[in-house]
Amino acid sequence: MKRLIVYLLLAIVFGACSQQKEDKSKTQLDTTQSVNSNLITTPEADRVKLRYKFKRNDELNYKLTTISENNQQIEGDSTIIMNTSQNVNYLVNLKVKRIDENKNAVIDFTIRSIISEGTINGEKIIYDSKYIYSTQERIMFAQYEAIKRKTFTIIVSELGEIVDIKELDSIVDELIDIQQQKDKITADSRKQLISEFKEAALLPLSEQLFRQFPEEAVGINSNWEKRFNSKIAMFNVENVASFQIGNIETSELDTTAMISAGLSINWMGSHEATEQGVRYYFYDPVVSGSGLITFNNTTGLITHSETTTNMQLVMEMEGLDASQKPVKGKRTDNTTNKNIIELKL
Repeated sequence: MKRLIVYLLLAIVFGACSQQKEDKSKTQLDTTQSVNSNLITTPEADRVKLRYKFKRNDELNYKLTTISENNQQIEGDSTIIMNTSQNVNYLVNLKVKRIDENKNAVIDFTIRSIISEGTINGEKIIYDSKYIYSTQERIMFAQYEAIKRKTFTIIVSELGEIVDIKELDSIVDELIDIQQQKDKITADSRKQLISEFKEAALLPLSEQLFRQFPEEAVGINSNWEKRFNSKIAMFNVENVASFQIGNIETSELDTTAMISAGLSINWMGSHEATEQGVRYYFYDPVVSGSGLITFNNTTGLITHSETTTNMQLVMEMEGLDASQKPVKGKRTDNTTNKNIIELKL
């Protein structure tokens, strides 16, 4: 079960260290969001309601590209530097099965193809879902092998909220099979695995296609927020995703909204933890984000999106080695993630 969870965590944007008992707390607002809330309000007559407009049997294809770079520096008796990069392309198909009584779209979400190209200190690692891999390779790429050519169901509101994600049995069965855990998994741990896979992997993937809009009409300079929780090292983090209408373009055929995006955080937690005689100290996490989203309000679809997040996390540790000599170390992680969404016509 533990090995399964490790592969689930590979899909999370930010890594997390083990949670320790909190003995201090602090909050901080990172003011790097790229949204200005002090601009002139658009007249009501020029405002529009942003809505997804799915119809039964609609079929759409998207390309999702995730570009990640991480620089890790570990300082001790010597300095170790590790640079990793990864470029993952997903081709996904959406087919609307029906519109329910709440006007939510019930959509089959199929991952048709995955291609990943990455490097670890210059060593290339390549994955292509069209190939058949060995048992050991499937374990290495379990997070991709479990979802390739699989279909699950998402339920999406008119405002872009992911109401639910269902029908994950085939994905989780595949993951269990890859890790050769069939005889060890219990009914309860299987339910937990489904929940964790949904929250850690499939929800972040789906939410790239469906940005959540406000109920009220918006115009140029209108802004809104979405808040969600995550964990970075010792800190419980409230992420504040901010959105603002930069422009609304209207032609005879289409009305298109250009939406700028920003990211800031509020956090609470302890800077210090001690485990097995080793003291850890975490510096304040630094997180920022920006981006641009193009939404066609006539068709009710995101046609293009490009968003970037940046994070820095610094940790110091000190303790005793096996011979009871004092040792100190410092680890610095700088991570950048870019997500690009393209509607394929």
